[in-house]
Amino acid sequence: HMQPADLGKLRRVWDPRVHPDGLRVAFTVSAIDVDDDRYVSEIWLWDGTTATAFTSGPKDTSPRWSPDGSRLAFLRAGPDDGDKPQVAVIGANGGEATVITEFSLGVSALEWSPDGDRLAVVGTTWRDEWADLDDDERKRKPRRISELPYRGDNRGWLHDRQSHVYVIPDGADPICLTPGEFNEAGPAWHPDGTRLAFVSARHETRGLDSGSQIFEVAASGGEAVPVGDVGAWDSVSYSPDGVLHAVGHTGVFDWPGVVRLFRRDGDSWSDLTGHHDRSVTTFSPPLSPSTPQWTSDGAPMGYLVDSGRIRAVLFDGAQALTLVGGDRMVTGFSARPDGSALAFTASEITDPGELWWSEDGEERRLTSINEEFRSTVT
Repeated sequence: HMQPADLGKLRRVWDPRVHPDGLRVAFTVSAIDVDDDRYVSEIWLWDGTTATAFTSGPKDTSPRWSPDGSRLAFLRAGPDDGDKPQVAVIGANGGEATVITEFSLGVSALEWSPDGDRLAVVGTTWRDEWADLDDDERKRKPRRISELPYRGDNRGWLHDRQSHVYVIPDGADPICLTPGEFNEAGPAWHPDGTRLAFVSARHETRGLDSGSQIFEVAASGGEAVPVGDVGAWDSVSYSPDGVLHAVGHTGVFDWPGVVRLFRRDGDSWSDLTGHHDRSVTTFSPPLSPSTPQWTSDGAPMGYLVDSGRIRAVLFDGAQALTLVGGDRMVTGFSARPDGSALAFTASEITDPGELWWSEDGEERRLTSINEEFRSTVT
């Protein structure tokens, strides 16, 4: 049977991203470094024939192809515990990666603009009164807590830092689009590149409830405008024709309950998936890319979570057509722009997971990254 020592053989294969050429796939491989007591991760590349490590690690995640396919942006953290993830960019054919950000507490999200000349990121920095202190001074300084939440599991203190949406023009410094006292997450570009949507909690009872709201802000900066009332939102996305979609709940206290996909129609939200009575996302395992993705003709693709299984589906009107199903968890998928094929990662009860390819109703496994685990562990 599986022993504690076998943990070092486990590999997490996740976050697949199909290149605009519809052939190559970037994805992340993470493992436990038992000797050094840490997690390590690299970006891997399926080049159409074989899969090999594309970056050197030891802490590289979140691969994102530029729209023209010439570059790959990703998050890179240094080897030490205190090193924070920053944005790095590497040519699509390899070479040296260039780190382009220096946020004091790192970057947690990144998305290319539709024209590929900018990146939107969520950067975290110290609040003013904490910014100029060294680590020892921060440990000694008395903390006056006046808001919730002020700590997070695996995150530590929260009240002394802020996470904002920034735009990074090619070769220039980051520009903060959302200055102020609030935190933001999950930026999504409008297809015309003029504005972004994001999730933020700015209502009076934030921290006392799980509420959040969706906002839009011009890519050039300015005031962020709320879209609809406070709900409990996970993520936002624009369809190819520029209509805002969101995953979550329209009511602050609808959780726990079925997580649904909504479309913004005029001044209201239309529920697109509630009649399936199945959630379109889950916290564990985290699904990446998260829902939804879009076919070139504007149909949303996403997930349905059902009885311990997760399948990839195409939402076609009232139907949910299964793209990849079975007795397994599809932990991420990325489709060709025309929807003719998709790369996906999936795990089963006896298999930590691999990268797969699905086309014309047939599947093939592209990687053997967990072969040692499968062949030596019962």
